[in-house]
Amino acid sequence: MRDVTRAGAVSGVSFTMHHGEVVGLAGLVGAGRTEVARLIAGVDKMDAGTILVHGKELRARSVAEAVRQGAALVPGERRSEALLPQHSVSFNLNVANLAPLRPVRWLPFIQRSRARARARELTQRLRIKIANVSQPVSELSGGNQQKVLIARWLTTDLKLLILDELSRGVDVGSRKEIHRIVRELSGAGTAIIAISSEVEELVELCDRIVVMSEGRAVGELEGPKMTQENVIALCYRHVEDDQQEAEG
Repeated sequence: MRDVTRAGAVSGVSFTMHHGEVVGLAGLVGAGRTEVARLIAGVDKMDAGTILVHGKELRARSVAEAVRQGAALVPGERRSEALLPQHSVSFNLNVANLAPLRPVRWLPFIQRSRARARARELTQRLRIKIANVSQPVSELSGGNQQKVLIARWLTTDLKLLILDELSRGVDVGSRKEIHRIVRELSGAGTAIIAISSEVEELVELCDRIVVMSEGRAVGELEGPKMTQENVIALCYRHVEDDQQEAEG
């Protein structure tokens, strides 16, 4: 990202990620973490700046365009913004890439046996606990719903996966499973942006953490410096600096 800006939300944000790296976005509520995710994923449009993926400019004017270029988002509000609760596990897993499921590519029909087979493969790969792939996704636990949303993007040419509040509303066991999936994906070369309000989670999971405040990237931490104390100190230091400037 180079000087990415959206008025009232993000101001001149720049950072670089590497192949297979897990980068955390930390910050207080309103710091701009989710707004950055939405810009990369094509949900919102930038006013200025450039995003490059594998050296090519990401020109995502929509979510569909971002996905075609290899970037996908699992939003923090999964039930209202990502899941299709009235549909089956199979439908939710396959909806991001229906073309391979069509017996004739130019006709808008899918072969249900192919869809079910791919869904079964994905549920086994990510250890998603279901009765069967025809089960309504609304019946799954929060952790299994989150795994469904991650698995959805594995049907695409995924280069960058963004997980906003990746462990919100899941139990401890599911959180460990989600972390395992993240590490497996990064080990296979997928770059991952992880957003969490739990600093401990980011320190545990990430290779590097970018700290945000008031819509700006205000620091990066990695290695021995990547501790909860240092992340929290960066978050609050810049809030205090902004308050002092306003008072001055």
